[in-house]
Amino acid sequence: PIPDGRAAVPRARISGIKVAVMDEEPRQALAGYRLFEGLTPAEVDAVAACGRVVHFHSGQTVIEESAATWDLYVVLEGRISVEMAIHSHGSEAERSRQLALFRKGEVFGDMAFLRGARRSASVTTVDEFTAMVFDRDQLYRLFEDDTRIGYIMVRNLACIMSERVMELNFLLRNH
Repeated sequence: PIPDGRAAVPRARISGIKVAVMDEEPRQALAGYRLFEGLTPAEVDAVAACGRVVHFHSGQTVIEESAATWDLYVVLEGRISVEMAIHSHGSEAERSRQLALFRKGEVFGDMAFLRGARRSASVTTVDEFTAMVFDRDQLYRLFEDDTRIGYIMVRNLACIMSERVMELNFLLRNH
């Protein structure tokens, strides 16, 4: 186990790049997730080779707001809460507001992954949690080597993000 409670996954080298040695089950699961729609099984395998599986216990922080990290996460099991710190005017007190609750098959970390900017929110596990994590630089190299994979995944990510904005618009309009 890694000191923060995450369990490490064995790693191997493929073409000089370190990748996780994955069970067939998570790799097959990815093919059914929205982010991977339109990719062939071989393309899903190429993307999966860029990822690693991580495990967290309930209540653990996966991403801290303002952190300078750019990984992209896909939920394999469990739930995570995305929260943002809210500062009250005239008060030193800080509270957090839940922005989203993500489950199996959903993606998070997308804004920092695409923009290369600091994290805009914190992510905490709600229960036992497993995700596939994709290093930004490694996945971008794959996108440069295989522009079809890059196009499909970035298009899917754009669709996912635009649907989230539309949901927020409806939420704001109804309040």
